[in-house]
Amino acid sequence: MANTFNLGNGSFAQKTEKLLAYNAENDNYKPLPFDFDRSTGATRVNRQGLIETVGTDKPRIDFLNNTKGHLLLEPFRRNIADYSEDGTEWDAIQATVSLDSSINKPDGIAGAYKVTDNTTNGQHRVDVRPTVVNGTQYAFSAFVKQAENSDVDFMYLLFTSAFTATRVRFNLSNGTAIGSGGTIENYGNGWYRVSATATADSDGAGIFGVNLINDDSGATYAGTGNGAMYVFGMQVEDAGSGIDAEYATSYIPTQGSAETRSAETCSGAGNSTVLNDSEGVLYGEIAALANDGTIRNISINNGSNSQKTQIGFTGANNRVSATIKTSSGTSDMIFDVASSLNFNKICVKYKDSDFALFVNGIKADTDTTINDTSSSLSEINFDRGDGLNDFYGKVKDLRVYNTALTDAELIALTS
Repeated sequence: MANTFNLGNGSFAQKTEKLLAYNAENDNYKPLPFDFDRSTGATRVNRQGLIETVGTDKPRIDFLNNTKGHLLLEPFRRNIADYSEDGTEWDAIQATVSLDSSINKPDGIAGAYKVTDNTTNGQHRVDVRPTVVNGTQYAFSAFVKQAENSDVDFMYLLFTSAFTATRVRFNLSNGTAIGSGGTIENYGNGWYRVSATATADSDGAGIFGVNLINDDSGATYAGTGNGAMYVFGMQVEDAGSGIDAEYATSYIPTQGSAETRSAETCSGAGNSTVLNDSEGVLYGEIAALANDGTIRNISINNGSNSQKTQIGFTGANNRVSATIKTSSGTSDMIFDVASSLNFNKICVKYKDSDFALFVNGIKADTDTTINDTSSSLSEINFDRGDGLNDFYGKVKDLRVYNTALTDAELIALTS
């Protein structure tokens, strides 16, 4: 198998404005850099499992629940919660907030804020109250950890005031979401990141609360003074002027005002020497960030959308696709997967009158109707070739083979 383009698979290299792929033919490693752009800093989970900030234009290799790492690409987002970490600036409702210097936060720094209930029968929470816009969807997230010896196992995220009251519940003793609408991720050392979304139904100050609760369905309870959790990283995301934030993205720290993370682009790797026009394979082990109704592509192209071979996610839930576009027509091959949020191994074989999509060890779809291939293939982009349909997601492994492999080889590659 002539493997002419490689990115990832545990071997990532990056520097400011560059992400380095390579050609390893004949054990003669030659760099094939992507041009990378992000005009702000951003956070990632490092090899030690801790949240850290990387600088402007530095690609992010993220190690959350993944020892080999993956390239993380995300869209523009803004955290409008002015104080993401300073518990003294949160509103406390029938609860006390205290700094516990013995507890490390998800960034590895000692000193987490502890929220403890009082003995009132009611809600016990901390919240942030940024201004929201009627009709806009917001993603609310926070890092939470059950305090030692707490007699409360449950918590919920609350949307109220400018929202129809919405509660999304979680069990902190076993790290699970209760019912639908919430997401929980394990960040290690007892910390979980919980998130949910809701749409404002009026303009004004929204209330976004992180609430203690003593069962899996209630909203209030009589506190004992011994129900407690740690809270870090309060985040209320919007996606720009009047644009919905359909899911929570990576942590954006704030220290007194809203902060943004700009969209990421990654393009222009490869050349006509390593990309074969007449036949080949494009392979990726990739995961979506969400089923958000958008099209997200990785393509071999000619610097435009006119000639290309691509893989990615469609706008439909849990659906992967491959597209071949040549001078004689376009082929779209699709396949439904159990979850686009898990890593899926996807590849497309392209050859005159012999196109096929392979997914997770299955020959998923074929097309023999197009009797030519794309021409002048010269680069690989995390989009469809012309800067549209950007790929936002996670990439563990990306490869190009400059020959059309056999079905047996492609089933083995994607298994």
